[in-house]
Amino acid sequence: MYFFLDPNFRVGQYELNAEESKHGIRVLRLKEGDQILIGDGDGQQFTCEISSTNNYTIKVKVLETNEFPKPKKELCVAISPTKNLSRFEWFLEKATELGVSQIVPIMTTRTERSRIKEERSEKIILTASKQSQRTYIPKLLPTLSFQDFLTANEQKGIIAHCLSHRGRKSLKEVSEEHKSLILIGPEGDFTPAEIDAAERRGFQSVVLNENRLRTETAGIFAVAMLQMP
Repeated sequence: MYFFLDPNFRVGQYELNAEESKHGIRVLRLKEGDQILIGDGDGQQFTCEISSTNNYTIKVKVLETNEFPKPKKELCVAISPTKNLSRFEWFLEKATELGVSQIVPIMTTRTERSRIKEERSEKIILTASKQSQRTYIPKLLPTLSFQDFLTANEQKGIIAHCLSHRGRKSLKEVSEEHKSLILIGPEGDFTPAEIDAAERRGFQSVVLNENRLRTETAGIFAVAMLQMP
């Protein structure tokens, strides 16, 4: 059964948005009587039967509604956007597929990109959520400076960096209370002052790998490891 993702779909609306309808009609060749799944990205999934189609719209009849609980593990990744934007967008796609709950772009001292394309980033996350049939769409939070993020954040977490003399732990050694938030720095790494500031806020320094990883690789590696049962 084909899966569609429409954040605005509600019982009573009975039709897919224009983009999903176009895909269903022109690519999948769906027709009246076919059954499909529609997710709203906020925990609800609807089993539907197509009642009619035209060139632009799929109208449906809702047969069954299922509500899914939020994931037991909710992981937030605060990550510095990469100079090459396509690498950051690759991270958004893969982190979404792996089950991340929130992504926060952070601007550090050594970040080489001053902004991201928010609308495009949201679309990448939505597409990846549909591909992986996620019941909850990850939230892309507003871009913050590193200091503003630390000031606004109240939970403990992990900061991954490359300074071997800083008493870093492996992810396996970190307590569970730290494992719902991780900071990933830019290509040039966090500065010692930034690491100090994070540790004063209760963050634990970690090493991800014996090799030095690119920012987007570090982000994906961390998400995969922290999402494991």
